[in-house]
Amino acid sequence: MLTWSVAGCLTLGIGIAMYRLLHLPKISVKMSTARELLRDGASFLAISLAVAIEPYFNANILYKMTSPAVVGWYGAAWNIAGTLIAPATILGATMYPRLSTSAGDAAEFKRTFDISFRPLLLLAVLGAVGTYLFADVAVGLIYSLQKFGPAADTLRAFAPVLLLMYVDLFLATAILAAGKAGRLASVKVASVVLTTGLVFVLVPLCQARFANGGLGVMYAMAIGELLMLIAAGILMRETVSVATVGDVCRSLIAGAATVLLIRLLPAFTPFLAIPMCVLVFGGLSLLSGAVKRSDVEMLLASFRKPSPVPR
Repeated sequence: MLTWSVAGCLTLGIGIAMYRLLHLPKISVKMSTARELLRDGASFLAISLAVAIEPYFNANILYKMTSPAVVGWYGAAWNIAGTLIAPATILGATMYPRLSTSAGDAAEFKRTFDISFRPLLLLAVLGAVGTYLFADVAVGLIYSLQKFGPAADTLRAFAPVLLLMYVDLFLATAILAAGKAGRLASVKVASVVLTTGLVFVLVPLCQARFANGGLGVMYAMAIGELLMLIAAGILMRETVSVATVGDVCRSLIAGAATVLLIRLLPAFTPFLAIPMCVLVFGGLSLLSGAVKRSDVEMLLASFRKPSPVPR
């Protein structure tokens, strides 16, 4: 708690300094603005609370129904999982302004959605593949497989949750930009209720069968995120096209084939296996059509130096 407090104060200080360097208007407080934020931000607040509270529900239920060792394994796995989720949050925040500015034009909004979704989908599938294949490596590197070996199983069970979370976070960003925050908040609350109820059922089952109740939490989260995906797809049915569904299928095929090929190869050092996994996934994505030629050209163009402007 002390570390978080110090980090928060440092961040606030840096934020204030940057604000002044940008010569932005002086910060002021108005009741009209406060009322507007409370009224229009209620849905955002509900979503944020649901996202923040859910992990505490899961951890406390796990603590009541299992042993301290299982809670420790789950905590170790969740620390790594939280780091893996961070890029999706950052990408969603980055895309929100672009999506919100084009929300008034259906054609432009759909174009922006399509351009943004495919790279995030590929990153999500690659992240899920890497989590599934190299969970032991991550746990062994940060903790110890001798003491936290079952945490790798918990982290491996998180792989499909990671994929669903990436897609759900992006769709949620698009839904918020489209002005449907109220509906999204209702679905998110329902998802948390469903996940919590499933945790009560699945934790004892997994504890009895696998001696690791943390697996039950991950399975419950996967079902909850699947509900969010279905609901988000319905809310965005006018934007999600057949081509988008095709991209999802091709990316999943490339991911599944990558797992199969890497599993068939003989075991060798992770320092070679991880880059090979990325290369194999990239090659299979090209073969399956998940990555298009235009995507490669755009990526290569981003690394080229701009031509000097003639004077």
